[in-house]
Amino acid sequence: MSLIFLTIALGIVSGISEGMVMHFPNIREHPDFYLYHGIDVLAYTLMAWVAVKLWQARQRSWRYLLMVIGLAFLLWECREIGYNAARYNTAFAPYEHVFGLGIYISGSAALALHWCRLFIAVLALLIGGVR
Repeated sequence: MSLIFLTIALGIVSGISEGMVMHFPNIREHPDFYLYHGIDVLAYTLMAWVAVKLWQARQRSWRYLLMVIGLAFLLWECREIGYNAARYNTAFAPYEHVFGLGIYISGSAALALHWCRLFIAVLALLIGGVR
């Protein structure tokens, strides 16, 4: 269970860091820029902690693979929320740039993408189990 909380924290913190970097026109003009380096140190610390927890839970089974996939989707969703919070000052932006492919979705499609990521994460974690 602690692996889920660490993954959520890592996603939000690393998303905030990225959202601050993408703040236009300059990162130094972001209202919380004074926290930027501390946020990065926290993100790297959380990343190491998640890596250690994954190493301790390792095993050769399809359940472990599902757990890792679930954590990856959870991390992705939390990272998007942190990014949107830092860049747009909202948890869910009105549009999303999908996979860097030049595809933009907006409105209910963007919200559906958030729900799909969360659904896949929860389903994979429930089936795979969390160590």
